[in-house]
Amino acid sequence: MSHTPEECEKRIMIIPKDAFDEERKQLSLEVITLQHPFSGEGCKFLLSESRDKIYDITAQKEKYSSWFVQDTVKEDGSIFICTKYDPLYLVLPYLKNASEGSKFVLIDQIMKDDNYPDCSKLIKLCSKEDLLKIADTTGSGGYVAFKYNKDKALSWLDFKINKIQESLKKSGLFIAASDEDDKENVNIHLEYAFGILSSYLPKDIATLLQSHLKIEKITDKRRCQDPLNHPQPKKTKTERGATDKSKKQPKMSKAQRELSKVDKKGMKSISSFFSPKAK
Repeated sequence: MSHTPEECEKRIMIIPKDAFDEERKQLSLEVITLQHPFSGEGCKFLLSESRDKIYDITAQKEKYSSWFVQDTVKEDGSIFICTKYDPLYLVLPYLKNASEGSKFVLIDQIMKDDNYPDCSKLIKLCSKEDLLKIADTTGSGGYVAFKYNKDKALSWLDFKINKIQESLKKSGLFIAASDEDDKENVNIHLEYAFGILSSYLPKDIATLLQSHLKIEKITDKRRCQDPLNHPQPKKTKTERGATDKSKKQPKMSKAQRELSKVDKKGMKSISSFFSPKAK
């Protein structure tokens, strides 16, 4: 059943320019459901009509926000950000599971999932050259089989880690060290890059990569100083009370110190001058 534009629910979405069809002046994207490699749960992705690009969708929402859309107000102030996604992240867990017992398996059999049938659409997204970054191959022509290669996969993930580190350093983003660490710790960018990349990986592969990079367990103390994208966890009532007691009073200016010495008995507060008069 088709819907008119008026019947469709409107959403605010930021989409990369290469997802827009310049010739037809329209978006040519298909919404598909795939198993997210990190959570293992179903997740929405956008697939280009030519099936050569895939985008993930991230929702950002402030506590109090809304949108003005033409002559209407959209109560849900969420904004959806679509970014290009490397399909190898999605293929990796399927390839690893299919290759147990050192078996070579055809790509059609690897990318087969009754719970997420859209995963078969990823086959066209990954060329043989792409798959060789994480797998070995055998056969020729239309009968090429693949087998997961741990060393190749780690080498590919190493490359991804280095690219993330380079981007972090160029961005000038400040990443705080934990209280126990030296602020000049050279591993800060590596650990933070791993934290980003691990959100694209199954737990077993992330653990393997962490060991390969010789990264110790990362605590919640290490986080980017960016309150918009990386909010601090909410404190409990007990924590807030303990923190408030330990806070130092801010230093007062000379004028404030002089004012504090004045006897204010009988003086009205400044807000009283702006209160409505009693009738």
